[in-house]
Amino acid sequence: MKLPEAGLLLLIVFLEGCNETPRAYYATAADAVTAGAMTRGWLPDVLNSDVSDIHESHDIDNNRGEASFRYTAGLIPRLNQKCAARPAAKSELNYQCGDFTLSLDPQEWRGHLSH
Repeated sequence: MKLPEAGLLLLIVFLEGCNETPRAYYATAADAVTAGAMTRGWLPDVLNSDVSDIHESHDIDNNRGEASFRYTAGLIPRLNQKCAARPAAKSELNYQCGDFTLSLDPQEWRGHLSH
């Protein structure tokens, strides 16, 4: 390998290492709590129960993240109590919970969040 090619390869490896976007899967909210996803700020505490099948990713470089999940009816009263309702499409429910924006699809019992 020639020197310029080796330098290019090292640059690619370095840049790839700088773009960290860890992904995690939690079967239940309890699994996410045990793994520390709430205490590290990747998921809001309001999801500490009544959610499952959580697919979470976050970009360490810019402290942004998102997740998708399934939920049960017990989540909605807690969101109404602890979060601010936001305008939403007719078939959706939207909430602002601190830095987290949550969108729920009550027909599919699926949710998405971003922060």
